[in-house]
Amino acid sequence: MISSAILAFDSWQDIIELLDWPDFLFALAYGIAAMLAYNCSRSSTDHRTLYRFWTISSIVLLFIGMDTVLCISTFITEWLREIARAGGWYETRHAIQYKVLIGLGLASLLFTGKLSRAIDTVWHLVRMEVISIIILISLFLLRTISFHDTDAVLGTRFAQESLQTMLELIGLGLSLTGSRWFMRHY
Repeated sequence: MISSAILAFDSWQDIIELLDWPDFLFALAYGIAAMLAYNCSRSSTDHRTLYRFWTISSIVLLFIGMDTVLCISTFITEWLREIARAGGWYETRHAIQYKVLIGLGLASLLFTGKLSRAIDTVWHLVRMEVISIIILISLFLLRTISFHDTDAVLGTRFAQESLQTMLELIGLGLSLTGSRWFMRHY
């Protein structure tokens, strides 16, 4: 297990060295979105559901922003690949990836159901942020699970940008807009 972590760390270091300005600008945008979500949570301390929602939203945005710079998901992926190689089940890893993806899908549905009941009365105040968080968490999970099919789809180019970049920009734009809208209307 330790040797696989060391091999994954070596691969991860090579990827970290390739970071450039767009990665740092994305991380900055995530930081600003997290700060705005935190400000929304601070302004809604009198409403427990809104306070919890915005606090969790700010933590999620901060974590994904840190992943943009530190490539935590890439390290996890590389580590799991090295564990699969060392365990001799690298060639059959797709079956496990599908099970993990199905499990995450089911957990997401359960979480979404619980979330929808919790924010039912305040949906009009947080809908943009909810959609934003769903988009951004989905992209994070798809990058971490790293199927070749999803990598190919996310890499599809439109107007000189990948689909992943466009979805990430949409998610960040919705988060920034949703936070500002909430601050004006709450």
